[in-house]
Amino acid sequence: MRVPLTDLNLDTTCVLGDTLASETWTVVFHKPVALAGLRMMLDPPDGLPPPFSLEVRPDSDLPWQSLSPEIAPTRFFWSGPRPYWGGRFFHFDLHWPVQPVSALKIHFSSQSKPTLVHVAELQFLTASSTPTRDPPDVQDPFLKDFFDFLRDRPPTTVYADRWVSARLAELRLPSIRHLEEPLIGWTGANPERPVVEWTPGTLLIVPRDQTPMVERLLAGASISMRETERGPWMIFDFTPAHWRPEFKTIHNLIWTGQGILRGNEAGPPSRAIEPALPTPIHFRNGARLLGLSPASPLRGKAGSVLPLRYFWECPRDLDPHAYAVFAHFHSGPALFQDDHLWLAPFPSDHIRRQTQPDLFVVDRNIHIPADLPPGTYHLSIGLLDSQTLKRVPCKTDLPTRHSAVELPLELVVESP
Repeated sequence: MRVPLTDLNLDTTCVLGDTLASETWTVVFHKPVALAGLRMMLDPPDGLPPPFSLEVRPDSDLPWQSLSPEIAPTRFFWSGPRPYWGGRFFHFDLHWPVQPVSALKIHFSSQSKPTLVHVAELQFLTASSTPTRDPPDVQDPFLKDFFDFLRDRPPTTVYADRWVSARLAELRLPSIRHLEEPLIGWTGANPERPVVEWTPGTLLIVPRDQTPMVERLLAGASISMRETERGPWMIFDFTPAHWRPEFKTIHNLIWTGQGILRGNEAGPPSRAIEPALPTPIHFRNGARLLGLSPASPLRGKAGSVLPLRYFWECPRDLDPHAYAVFAHFHSGPALFQDDHLWLAPFPSDHIRRQTQPDLFVVDRNIHIPADLPPGTYHLSIGLLDSQTLKRVPCKTDLPTRHSAVELPLELVVESP
């Protein structure tokens, strides 16, 4: 199956390092590209990847060539003219002289013990997108003019990389809300994701190579911002003509330290959001399924994909990642499943910091198998322990059999 190297979503990850054996990833380009660098982003920071090396093939008829020796990743990352320690997201930047590349291999070495790493992004830098390593000093005319511009603005929330953020902190302007990446020193904690808060004063400062991705994500969220190029950065801000009050309701764009990526909502949405289909189910572990919002109508052809939104409550002392959801669509002997980890998009620490159970919205894409017989399918759902695979008992007025609840939901599957 062909998949894009990046879907600009921080929650779409590839698991690396679940075995002791070495691994090799091979990337083949449709045609040779002038490659100048590679960026790898990890989330969450469960650990560092094993040492790795790179090989490239300039053309399909030529042999593989070594591009780098074995590299041992560290928790330092570049921002501006210097490295910094830590960071909420770990991003490794590799740069080399521009060369034509038709394919690239990443060889991950074997490990002494398994360390799970979730690789969220692979970004390839071409000659035109390679970021500069020589941003202007604080006395440079750009920064002086930019800081004067900030002084005249109303209260402003600035999202910028570590070096720019540190320069802003030196100004000590009361109108600027200064946001560094939340984690500078490594403490083993998993801080809450920095969800971008959209206000008339929101301002993004991103490296120029991140500009196309930021533009795509803003367009996908129907957010219009002014763009101003200054030095090695692109500045995104709102003019009165761009700002819309409904932007305040957007909660799924995550600040990564260098730009933004899409993610599932990292905080509990407003209680004004209600499920279209209430299905109150109380589980013995304290979780509650409040309901679902299916596509309307819930009808699709075999091989298609349909959205389904779940509304959950989770008490603060419950580890959501210790449970999984089983979701079985059945019509007589025909059956297909959409089993998944429960509340996987939400960090455990975020849930533990709650003062009371709160609402969590999880969006799923239901993939209807291409060979599924047409018919009307019903959904049975429940929770199970991820370790023992035992189902969690529940209480509800809906029909229940073996801790599986039959929901009043019908999916009509048509022939392709």
